Formats: sequence, structure tokens, C-alpha cells
Amino acid sequence: MNIEDGNENEFKDDQDNDIEDELQKMINEQKHSKSKQKKIIIIIILSILTLAIIACVVVLSIMIFQKDNKSINNELLIIEPKDKYNYCLIFLHGLNDKAERFKTFFESVYFSKKNSTKIIFIRAPIKNVTYKNLKNVGSWFDIYSFPLNSTSTYNFEDAKKSKDIITDIINKEVKLLNGNYSKIILGGHSQGACMSLYIGYTADYILGGIMSLCGIFFEEANIVGDKDRLNVLLFNGEIDVHMPLNYHNKTVEKISSFSGVEKKYYSNVNHFVNTSFTPLLLDIEAFLNKTQN
Repeated sequence: MNIEDGNENEFKDDQDNDIEDELQKMINEQKHSKSKQKKIIIIIILSILTLAIIACVVVLSIMIFQKDNKSINNELLIIEPKDKYNYCLIFLHGLNDKAERFKTFFESVYFSKKNSTKIIFIRAPIKNVTYKNLKNVGSWFDIYSFPLNSTSTYNFEDAKKSKDIITDIINKEVKLLNGNYSKIILGGHSQGACMSLYIGYTADYILGGIMSLCGIFFEEANIVGDKDRLNVLLFNGEIDVHMPLNYHNKTVEKISSFSGVEKKYYSNVNHFVNTSFTPLLLDIEAFLNKTQN
């Protein structure tokens, strides 16, 4: 081998090394680039996931807010008086009934003249009822069977829960009436009548009045305080097959001794309240005049 051949070989070796270095550099750069790309992809994915979570939270919050507002709006049907009101009548419908049915009932001549009364119809919670296997109906408490003629025909624990719902609305309205419970008249039909009597006699305050249309007083309920000053009007049909008059009388014995109790029993009247039944309208008008003077 001559010197020139040796130099040429060394030159080739250097070239090979340079090529290897360049290749290694390119490989490293590619690795670095891929690593950088992976990091960018991970950041993008995490950002998308974060945005998705935030979007889900926002959507859920809006849905909950709308649901809450919907429940509040659906819970109450309100007749606002034309003028500033001084009294509030809160009325509770019966099993599988509608608040709207009683709206016409109370938008009578009495209320067209007396604009100082706000009327609130509270819709009962929607639930399943044992009686006739009813599904998704408005009910203040579960009923096992009709007629209601014993404590075994209804669920008193349910009534306790509904009491909290109704009491909360009463308290909100009282605040608007300067804390005066005597400005609140509570009434109801059937289940609503039962709840009205239950709340009126177990509260530690005296309401302005109680109207019970075809209801009973729960045997399990304990009266709180002296309720002589509580004005109560008991309505019942003498041929009521759902709330029989004999059981009605048995349950209201507890309250009959109080001086504020007035009874109105109608012959040939069943459980269903006819919203155009004149005698009932007149009795309600007289009662409300009494409680609001």
C-alpha cells in the first residue's frame, strides 16, 4: 500500500464517520421531533378533555338550574290579585287531581270583588300510588285502599314528608305578609283536606283559617297548643264513598271540641267536588269573609 492509498482510506473512513454522525443526528432529531409531537398531542388531548369536562359541568349546571326552575314553576299555580294583597289562600288538590280544576272554583264572584287575596295552588309530588297501582300521579301520601276508614289504608310517613313541602311554602308567603300567620288560609280537597287539617293543628302557630273539603284528621297526628282561635270549616258529603262520613266524624272528634270548628255536611253529595256547587261556594265565601275581617 502506498501513501496515497492510505490517505484515501482515511478520507473514506472520515466520510463514513461523518455520514454516520449525520444519520445519528437525523435519527436523534427525528426522535426528538416525535417526542415533541407526542407531548404536543398529549397536551392537545388533555386540553380537549379539560374543555369537554368544563362543557359537561356547564351543561349539567344549566340543566339542574332549569330543572329546579321548572320544578318551582310546576309546583305552584298562582292567581295574583290586581291590587296589593293582604291575605294568601293556599289550596291543595287531592289524589290524581289537578290544581287547574280548582282555579275556576275560586275565581268566582267572591274573588272578583275581593282583590286583596293571593291564591296559591300547590301541586302534589308525582309518585306511584298503591291504590289501583297508579303510576306517576300527583299524591301527597300513598293510599293503599279506599274507602279511607282506618290507619291501615294510608301511609302517614308520606304525609309527614309532604308536610315539610307545604310548610316551606307557607313560611315563604308569611315573610311577604310581615310574618303574620293569621293572614294565611290553608285549604284542600280529599288528600289536600287531610294535609290542611294535619298542618293546621300540628303547627306551633295559628293560621288564619283551615278549609277541609272531604278530608279526615290523621289519627296518628298530635295537636300542638291551644287551637280555639283557629277558624276551621269542615265540608263533607253525606254519601261520600271515599272518605265515609262515619270515619270522618271519628277522626275529627279530636278537633271538634275547639270553638273555632264549623261543620257543613251536604246531603246527596259524594266525594267529588262540583266546582259549580252553589251552596259550597256560598259557605266558602262566608268563611273567607269571616277569616279576613
